[in-house]
Amino acid sequence: MQRYFRTILMILSFILSSYAQTYLDFPIGESWTFPDARTLGMGGTGVASLPGTGSLMLNPATMGLQKGHLEIQLHGGVRKLEESRSYPLYNRIDDRVDNAIYALNHSWYSDFQGGLTWKPARLLGNYVEAIGVGIFTERDLQYRYLEEVRENVFGDSLLAENKIQFQGKIRRFSVGIALKVFPYWKIGLQLGLLRGHLSSDSAITFYRGNTPSFQIQQDWQLDNRPLVYSFGMLVIVHPHLRFGSAVQGPYTLRYTVSPLNQTVQLQYPLQISAGMEYRARQELQARLNLDFTYQFWSHTQAKLQGIRSLPHMQDAW
Repeated sequence: MQRYFRTILMILSFILSSYAQTYLDFPIGESWTFPDARTLGMGGTGVASLPGTGSLMLNPATMGLQKGHLEIQLHGGVRKLEESRSYPLYNRIDDRVDNAIYALNHSWYSDFQGGLTWKPARLLGNYVEAIGVGIFTERDLQYRYLEEVRENVFGDSLLAENKIQFQGKIRRFSVGIALKVFPYWKIGLQLGLLRGHLSSDSAITFYRGNTPSFQIQQDWQLDNRPLVYSFGMLVIVHPHLRFGSAVQGPYTLRYTVSPLNQTVQLQYPLQISAGMEYRARQELQARLNLDFTYQFWSHTQAKLQGIRSLPHMQDAW
């Protein structure tokens, strides 16, 4: 019975996972930090511990930690974004009594990632630990907001509707290699091509009076073929303690926005990561993972038709 339970749990972890996302201003998007279900279950950590294809996103040096010679990883994700907007409600003596909700949205979004990792038996004198290819979500911009405008409360006749919708993703088509320098020291390299297509739709529809409704639809076509590179290192102190580090280079996305044919250029930061994993000695094999990532957003710019258009950003960790 226990074997069947483990099998069912493994299948569920393999197929289904949920992703957390905080909404950022379009078109910068949300950076994904969960290349697979294991990373999600470990709180986003994995710089010193993630095996297989998902390591291409965190630290390619850990790709060779997988057990099998050939592994295929497929990860499907479903996430629910709940958003409520409200304003403070006061009584006649200016006491705040509640928050009056004027918009409530529940939206579901799906995602799919995966790849293949191969551990060659003998290649370049056994220096090659693993070779991997994968497709991952680099930036997610899916968002939908619908607001109904009424006279007083829900149930009153509808005056207008306000809609904001963003669609599209930037995906990374990635290839990488992990090399064994010494038995306890490994390095890895990753190169990814970014591709994607975005769109935005904003509209206000009026149902009363003579105010005309309007709608703005934009198509964001990626003009350049940006490459994102990363390299990492893994040091195995002993079977119960590992240290890892990784560096991901900056890149720039350049769009042509239709129908006005405007040019938008967005820069994304250099980021450095460091992590460790400690494995307990008991049979349960409890693990402690700590990761630290620093992003140099202060060195990036966002430009519209060559003019800086977004405020200066601060570094983040």
